[in-house]
Amino acid sequence: SLNERNWFGQTPLHFSLGWRAGIKMLLDAGSDPYVFDMRGRSPLVYESLAPEAQALEGVEFFLKQDIPIPCERCSWEDRDDHAATKKWRAATARLFDVAPAVSKLLVQGLKARREKLRQMAQQILPAGLLAALGMLADAVPDTHAGDACAALRRFGIQIPRELYSPPLRTTLYHGIAFGRPASPVTHLDLVYEIGFRDVDAADHSGLTPLAEIAIMRLLEWRSSTDKIFYDMQDMRSDLEIASWLICKEADTTLSTSNQGLCRSWTVPVNLAHRVGIDMGNTLMTKPPSECLTEESHWVELRLMTSRTRFRSKRLNDDAVSRVKMLLTLLESLLALTIKDDCLCACSEGGCSSLPALLIGFAQNFAMNQICDQFCDYRTPFNLAWALGEFINLLRAMPRLSETINQSPQWCMATIRFWTFERLQLTHICCRDEKRWGNYDVDAHNPVDPTEAHEIQEEERYGLAQLEELVKEFETKRQDLALSVEDFLEVHWDHRMMEVLAKETFPDDCHRKAVSEIGVKLN
Repeated sequence: SLNERNWFGQTPLHFSLGWRAGIKMLLDAGSDPYVFDMRGRSPLVYESLAPEAQALEGVEFFLKQDIPIPCERCSWEDRDDHAATKKWRAATARLFDVAPAVSKLLVQGLKARREKLRQMAQQILPAGLLAALGMLADAVPDTHAGDACAALRRFGIQIPRELYSPPLRTTLYHGIAFGRPASPVTHLDLVYEIGFRDVDAADHSGLTPLAEIAIMRLLEWRSSTDKIFYDMQDMRSDLEIASWLICKEADTTLSTSNQGLCRSWTVPVNLAHRVGIDMGNTLMTKPPSECLTEESHWVELRLMTSRTRFRSKRLNDDAVSRVKMLLTLLESLLALTIKDDCLCACSEGGCSSLPALLIGFAQNFAMNQICDQFCDYRTPFNLAWALGEFINLLRAMPRLSETINQSPQWCMATIRFWTFERLQLTHICCRDEKRWGNYDVDAHNPVDPTEAHEIQEEERYGLAQLEELVKEFETKRQDLALSVEDFLEVHWDHRMMEVLAKETFPDDCHRKAVSEIGVKLN
């Protein structure tokens, strides 16, 4: 039988990848191109994975047979829930998990089908509904393709199989963000140039592609057992996608208090936290003499992943372009002063992008650089090490230094954060799991409110001391007229050593107070 299946649900057509004559012969003889294997994948999916030259011929032949894109079982599931959305995005992501030329052919095929759907809708649906579905614009239908199919079905129209889209409000950009391809910008540019322009469309949960990268990825990482040591490629793909979307004027002001999604959050804060984590994985060393450009003269990047502990000591084009991307993304984030409702004293009046950046940097730098994973990264030595690397980072990145120093708010936010760290106060804005195999640097989630109140009550003396020192440092920085990096190195460090020295050696008042409760000090 032409459609006989093996134990994995595959038919002879599944095994004909790269063999155009065989595909034509099987289809002409009546082989069903809509048969799915146990994973819900059609022969078209198999064909797209063949070597590029062979795949182009086979995919083009399948597309002439009016095969839908993506051609997977989820394409016909008439459901609108989180599980269905996740399956659809995974299927969409696989359009970009093939050779670039094949991916382009598939996206062009999807465009042709969506345009046919728009023409059908324009002939049947009333003008008001067409406007609501975005079917009057020149852009290729994406977000509301499923809504258009549902509307046509309510009018009694039988939709051809190749034009059908499930009733899901999602876009190709959501799919790319979900799939995290190795070179996301290439795929994003392709989709945009072909005509898909819904870069800032919200899905059924109210999340745009940028918002989903900023927040939902954090939840998914923590729920995946294979992400205990998270893949840094995913992190880099996320940031590259976010940078591209922001350049396309995606809305960065989104926030929510929906506790079903996560804590109350803002896009700039969560993205900045992720940028800080990424910077914590980058070691700064002496600049190589052969580097000439502004972005590369200052550093030899040694990129490290926490899974392999591998360091690349070459300054390559990819590393330099990554530095440029991070700088561009940071400038966009630091230009926003949006705050969340965080009550942690590491920032004043809610967490904004710079404190979130510093938290990610300090915690992940410690995770990757401190050899003893069971020790507390907030020892005086380790904190001094992390601060020294941050100062080197500012001096190595003139654009970042200029952005911070031009804003008194960002200068004091930087000083406040490192003062908070040096006093070894406890963050209630995020959890810090330091045990090996349970280190979750991406957990930018708050401590339970009851526990947070207990922590702040126990540390009320240290919090009061923090406020006094911040006021003192603000006045002193204005008097000295120093950049924030010079101030931290020249004045702040010595002053904090004096403060900590007084606490290390109790004075007579402290000795008298403890003796009254029966404690004897040597």
